[in-house]
Order: sequence, then C-alpha cells, then structure tokens
Amino acid sequence: MINAQYILIVGALLVPLVDLLRRELNVKATKIINYLTLSILLLSFIFEVLFGNIQSTLFNSVDYSYFINSFILLLSTLIFSFMLLHFEKLDTYIDVFFIITVLGATLMVISSNFLSLIISLEMMSIPSYALVLIVKDKKHLEGTFKYLFISMLSIAFLVFGSSLIFLSSGSLSFSSLSTVNYLLFLPGIAIVLAGIAYEATLVPFHSWAPDTYDAADSTVTAFLSSVPKAAGLIVIVHIFTYAFPLAEEFMLVTLMILAMATIIVPSIIAISQSKLKRMLIYSSIAQSGFAFVGVSLLSTISVYSAVFYVFAFATADALVFLSLSMLESKGVYLISDLGKAKNLGMVPVLGLSLGLLSLAGFPPTIGFFGKLLIFMSLIFQGYVWVVIVLIAVLLFSTFYYYNVFRNMYRRKYFLTKFVPIKSDIRWALKEAIIIILMAIVFAGVALISAA
Repeated sequence: MINAQYILIVGALLVPLVDLLRRELNVKATKIINYLTLSILLLSFIFEVLFGNIQSTLFNSVDYSYFINSFILLLSTLIFSFMLLHFEKLDTYIDVFFIITVLGATLMVISSNFLSLIISLEMMSIPSYALVLIVKDKKHLEGTFKYLFISMLSIAFLVFGSSLIFLSSGSLSFSSLSTVNYLLFLPGIAIVLAGIAYEATLVPFHSWAPDTYDAADSTVTAFLSSVPKAAGLIVIVHIFTYAFPLAEEFMLVTLMILAMATIIVPSIIAISQSKLKRMLIYSSIAQSGFAFVGVSLLSTISVYSAVFYVFAFATADALVFLSLSMLESKGVYLISDLGKAKNLGMVPVLGLSLGLLSLAGFPPTIGFFGKLLIFMSLIFQGYVWVVIVLIAVLLFSTFYYYNVFRNMYRRKYFLTKFVPIKSDIRWALKEAIIIILMAIVFAGVALISAA
C-alpha cells in the first residue's frame, strides 16, 4: 500500500531530477519546481488521510499518530504555500529540504524503535538548517550555526542514552522495555529525554530557540515552531508511554519539574521583550510546557490531552508567525510599532489577535479546549495545586498579550488598520491561508471529537 511517507520519499528524489531536466531543456520557469513540491505535500496529506502510516519493524502507528501526521502534513502544506507567496524565488534545495524535514517529522511520530527515532530526528533536523539560512546574511548564518550545534548535541545525547537503554534491556524497541537494569535504564531514559527536549524547546534546553527562531524568516519560524516541535513532543509522549511504568517515581518528579519550568521561565522573560517576534517566541516555548504537563502524568486521558494540545498550540503558533510575517512587510517589528503603523490590513491583525487569544486559552478558541483537557486530566489525578499554579501563570501571561492588544487596538489608529488596502493576488492568497488557520483555531469543539 502506498502511504504518505512513500510519497514524500519519491518526491524528495523527483524534485531535483525534474529540476535537472528543466535545466537541460533550458526551461526558465523555476516556479514549476515549487508547484511540484506543493503538489507532493498535498498528495501526501491526501494519502495520509486515506491510507494512514507505514507499518514495519521500526515504525508502528498508535491511536494518535494518524491524527498528528495528518495535521503535520496539512500544516506543512499551508506553510509552504505561504512561503511560495512570500518569497520571489525559492531555490530547489529549499524544496527538497522542506520535503525531507516533513518526512522526518512524520517518521518521528510513528517511530517504535530508538534506531528509527535517531534516523528520523537526523532526517528532520539536518535539512532544517538550510531553511533557517533561506535568506543569506550574517544574522541568518549565526542562527543556523546555533541550530546546528544544538542539533548535534541533541543527537549525541539521544545516541548515548539509547546505548544505555540497550545495555539495560537488550533491545532498542520501545515495546521491549519490560525487564531492565535500573542502574543503566534510569540515566539512559533521562539522557534520551534531554536529547529530545532540545528539539521540543523545553527548559533548560531552550536557550538556542530565541536566537535561531528570531534569526530565521518569520515564515520559517512558523514552520520550525510548529511541525518539528510538535513531532518532538509526540515522541516524548510515545516513549514515556512505555518507559514511565518502569521509572514512575523518578520520572514523575523529573517531568513535572521540566513542565513547570518550561511554562514559568519563558513567561517571565517574555514580559520584558520589546520586539514582537521575540515575545512570541518565548510565548511559544511556554506553550510546550502545557503539553508536557500531560506527558508527565501518562494516564490515558492525560496523554490524549497532551496530543490534542500539541495540535492546538502548533496551529496557533503557525497562525501568529504567518500573521507576523505579513505585518513585518508593513514595518511592524516592535510591539510599539503596532500602535503607530497604519493600513496593516484586517486579516493579519485578526490572525495575530486570534492566535494570541488561543495561546492565552480564551474561549471558544481551540487553545481554550486544549488547556481545559489538560486541567481536567490534572484534577482527575488529584493535582489540583498544579492547576492553580497553571491558572496563575496564564493570568500572568495575559499581561504581555495585553500589551500587544493595547498597542494593536489603540483608539487613535484603530480604524486605519481596517481600511481596505490595495493588494495584489499574492497578498490575497496569503490572507486566504491565514483565514484557513483562523477557521481551524475556531473549530476547537468539533476537533476534540476527532482527536
């Protein structure tokens, strides 16, 4: 059976071959390659919906992997469509690397073995370096090197931790973690967690993300802060579904501390940021912590709550960063610029507003229902004090969100933001993508039943 992953593999090989043929025939229409890449992504999404994931010794679907991979492919298709409209020209290597990154992310979600996880993580990480360097200048180069160094460190941790787990259990398969030597297993699983935590931007492994995401173009940041991060968090859910019963007392404390630190530390830093993009980046890091709270409990309801919340915040992240990309083209870089700029256009302003409301957990957005599920799973397991702390942090985070809204909807310039602006077809299509993401953010109730 042909699955989405096979479509992506063939597509990654087909795109450079078609580009080579185009050059040999002296065809100057470079957009053909970009449209081919978009078609491959869309086709892979359709095949994922129709046929699901590949099944093998190294890859195995679980209940939520079908949902998450469908979401990853849909979100990747929308973001790549936006990139085509945003950049005048995309080189062929960008198309190929984008496909391989998406392939690696989908394989990570269905990995059932530490060997396949390491390969999938490498497949996702290495091409994404080039995406950060999509604009070739000193700032983007610095961000790329930071990302490269951290990814190498992440892989090193993952390989070393997997080695210890193999020595403790005699197998690299997740499902074979039954009889283990705890002397090697506990440090092994902790080191694996550290390796994946770099990709998922969990505190204290997040320090690279603000600089790298800030250096990247906002369209690339929308992709990196949603798709790879979502895949990393789902992998943590998948691993600890098997590993948690073997290290319950040790891992419960460790995971909960990581989750709370990931929520609180970036929220404190975000409130002092004057640059809009960096504030959104720290907010995005904090959102990872809410999903990780569900991971730390590892009950059935908490796992599904975490999976749904990963979907919710990744969609909101894509929405706010793509909206930011449109606002940056109008000269908005600082939070204070939102209060001064005119003729920003209705759609990007509403897109940023709705995305922030979802991240803050306001009803009836999908972020509200995601946080509600996390809180319910905590209450059912007796962690009422954690719910109280999380609500306090949410109230605290509304201060830096309020600062954005206060500037964006200043009475003096309020009406000028919504005056129809002269736009070309590219701007209109960008708005259409923003509207699609806004519709997904609003469809929280329906999507809970699907999850």
